[in-house]
Amino acid sequence: MITQHGPVRVSDLAAWQGVDKSTVTPQVRRLEERGLVTRHGDPGDRRAALLTPTGDGSRKLEEIDEAGAHLFGRALESWSATDRAQLATLMQRLADQLASGT
Repeated sequence: MITQHGPVRVSDLAAWQGVDKSTVTPQVRRLEERGLVTRHGDPGDRRAALLTPTGDGSRKLEEIDEAGAHLFGRALESWSATDRAQLATLMQRLADQLASGT
């Protein structure tokens, strides 16, 4: 979410994940300690901080995405085109349902 939507607040991350801010804060702290995100003041709200991915954080996410795509691709390589199309249809249905909140 941070790399896709630009700087975000911890509270926005928590809302996106459907958890309390106190659940996300330790995770964010670990990302900061590893140099994957930076925290800086929100010019629109002095009480809030914005999170931005570092160069290393963006590269790490790309590596994870590529590894996941490779793993998923290998898992499906023996599936028929019909089966892959059916999975794509069902995954889109699930994504739409999750996005609508129903």
